[in-house]
Amino acid sequence: MLTIIIFILLSALALFLWLASLAASSSLHNSDNAGNALARLYCIVELALLWLLLGTLLIISIATDRIEIFAIFALPLLPISAVSSIISVDLLANNRRLKWPLATLALIPALNFAYLAWCWIPWLNSRLNPTAAGVCAFLPILLLAPIPMIHRNKLTRLHAANQVNDPK
Repeated sequence: MLTIIIFILLSALALFLWLASLAASSSLHNSDNAGNALARLYCIVELALLWLLLGTLLIISIATDRIEIFAIFALPLLPISAVSSIISVDLLANNRRLKWPLATLALIPALNFAYLAWCWIPWLNSRLNPTAAGVCAFLPILLLAPIPMIHRNKLTRLHAANQVNDPK
């Protein structure tokens, strides 16, 4: 019973941090340079705390045998998702017109929350088998998480090519 209460409290805190990071990431250009830098810092701190909480919730779920054994193989997706989120914030901060990284910031933690909810809520657990729950949560994460990294790599190569072609 104590584990369930701890899980619920940590989940509520993680949900609050997720919503706060979404709000902060959608307003990275609403101030002067110093204000924008502070908004970026707050967003990254909120995301770091969010991913630490999601990792803690995942560890609690593993320790209490709530997670199916195959889902343990999806553990590397957690740090990859965290890095992807921070890169998404960086992309948003560096380009005012870019909006799609907000989708990765919204969807990847939501999919993690959905899987953790499936692990802990018996009603959901009885409606969806473990394989389907894992595929529904982890496949989209596996497909979405690399997108900001790929985009950032592409921008870095483009910037390097422009500096080689146009040295000042």
